Amino acid sequence: MSVKRAFDPLRCLILISVLVLGLTLLPTPQTKTNKSGKANLIPFRRHGPQLMCTVTRSCRASPEVVAEAVGNVGLFLPFGTLLCLGLRRRRYGPWLCVLLTALVGLVFSLGIEMAQFRMSTRYTDIDDVILNGSGALLGALLALALRRGGAVWSPARRWSEVPISPRHR
Repeated sequence: MSVKRAFDPLRCLILISVLVLGLTLLPTPQTKTNKSGKANLIPFRRHGPQLMCTVTRSCRASPEVVAEAVGNVGLFLPFGTLLCLGLRRRRYGPWLCVLLTALVGLVFSLGIEMAQFRMSTRYTDIDDVILNGSGALLGALLALALRRGGAVWSPARRWSEVPISPRHR
């Protein structure tokens, strides 16, 4: 006899965290050697002008720059969503959940960048911390939107458990 377990976002968060660590710390064929140990600590110095001109439509950024920015945000989007859903299940308020998720995302990303600084195959960039933190924040906001819309785990609910709004009584 099989027992159905409830979905626990924090368990999935562990899997996502391991995936993020693997993607960001393990060497890949695309990684460049950074023997000097230098890092970019000035926000958006490297890609900022290209991204800004793309936003204002005065020019086009290279596809690599856009892919890197979207990839950094997208890498932490599921992290932020799952962490916020897990915190909401443990009865944290919605905006406290968003704040904690953004802070944890920033600290996690900062830890990754500090580890990359010590590695010769990775490049440390403050832009990654900012974009990863933005992805965690967007993921938390997405989790709140899903929860408010009733879209998260609603098939597991019974109709008798769905709250009735005061105007429908």
